[in-house]
Amino acid sequence: MLLFMIAVGIGIFLFGAAGTWGPYKEGLRANGDPRFFLVMMGFGTVFALVALRILQIQVNSAGRDGRDRSRGNPARPWESDHPWRPEGQVPDYAGNSGGFLLGLIAFLGMLGLFNLVFISPSPWLLRGIVLFFDLFGLLFLLDALRKAWQAIRHGRPRMRWTTFPAFLGDRLEGVFLIRRTLRTAGPVRATLRCIEDASGGESATLEPFVIYQQIREIGGGGDALRELPVSFDIPPDLPGTHLDRAAATYWQVLLQVPVTGPDFETVFLAPVYKRQDVN
Repeated sequence: MLLFMIAVGIGIFLFGAAGTWGPYKEGLRANGDPRFFLVMMGFGTVFALVALRILQIQVNSAGRDGRDRSRGNPARPWESDHPWRPEGQVPDYAGNSGGFLLGLIAFLGMLGLFNLVFISPSPWLLRGIVLFFDLFGLLFLLDALRKAWQAIRHGRPRMRWTTFPAFLGDRLEGVFLIRRTLRTAGPVRATLRCIEDASGGESATLEPFVIYQQIREIGGGGDALRELPVSFDIPPDLPGTHLDRAAATYWQVLLQVPVTGPDFETVFLAPVYKRQDVN
């Protein structure tokens, strides 16, 4: 069904394009307003992108369900619950950047359709509502541009875990690695946090809740940063990582580096587990 919806969206776009360019333009425009075909192009694009995004979510959900059913060693869950790379862990959420971009394009495309109210007679109340949503779209766009500028300027950082895995009650240690030197404007703020995915209120949708966090400030201003040792003492009375189920529990290390311009921020999944009793 989703593939059919994507095909329909592409068909609507092609119809709008045929009325805008090409040999059939004049014949189609004879029976309609030229702006109608621009609307069709925009509607077809948004329709196809939204269906594609839903398809991506469904595929990711199926993959997660498959991971939930995977059979790893219960005594060593870090070997099967996540593709850990202790020699150079990439930031968390980095693998979902394509999905975020797709969703952003679909959202901005939908806003573009809504903004057609400004080129046609429309009530001022409707224009005000559209303008309100435009402000949200601008915030999302600025955030996406900030992240893109950060990636271009600093490259993708990594975390080398020197304790892998780390157990509750022990110490988590790693080295933050940055491809290009950062000139810090102040101490680096490092946050260790434990997060649980749980149902929020009456909604069945899982939402992340921070159940613990520990904040440290490392270094000082003016340092030329290429590598930064990071360490935390882990409390013993908290849940360990469980990434092999939908209602996951996981640990993260968030790093905020003050630099000239927008601060550099990145977050890594941390391999913090409960020590298994060995009989």
